[in-house]
Amino acid sequence: MKWQEFNSWKNQIFSQYNRIQEQVGENDFKKYKLDISCRALNKIALNTLEEKKFTELKKVVTKTLDSIPEKNICKASLKPYYKNTRHLKHYLKTHFNLVPIGYHSLKWGAIGLGFGVPYSYFLSSLLGLFIGLGIGMGIGTYFDRKAEKENKSY
Repeated sequence: MKWQEFNSWKNQIFSQYNRIQEQVGENDFKKYKLDISCRALNKIALNTLEEKKFTELKKVVTKTLDSIPEKNICKASLKPYYKNTRHLKHYLKTHFNLVPIGYHSLKWGAIGLGFGVPYSYFLSSLLGLFIGLGIGMGIGTYFDRKAEKENKSY
């Protein structure tokens, strides 16, 4: 695959997102999480990108970008965008091992709460919930830092 093709396509996508950012404003651009595709494209390692993955990535990112309305961008009008963002996140996780920032903390925090409920029952207090949550968040934070060091989070 040609590196120039990927870089030119990425620049086109970034220019479209810059146009949206100018229309919405920088604070709302991040508030509405419109920068997910930009952050993910910056993290993709070119040496792992094959032709088949590149064409699929083009389809998913283009579909996500096209679901942003051209006028009157607000939380209610972005429902199709958020739906397509789920597909993009799943694709990035399965094919490129990229996860969003805080992914592991949320996942392990929920697992820790699940383990904390029985402890809470046996201790007859809410202390078990906090113990489970603390252990889960500790493990999740470790995995988040590890993913950040390996450049696998966006």
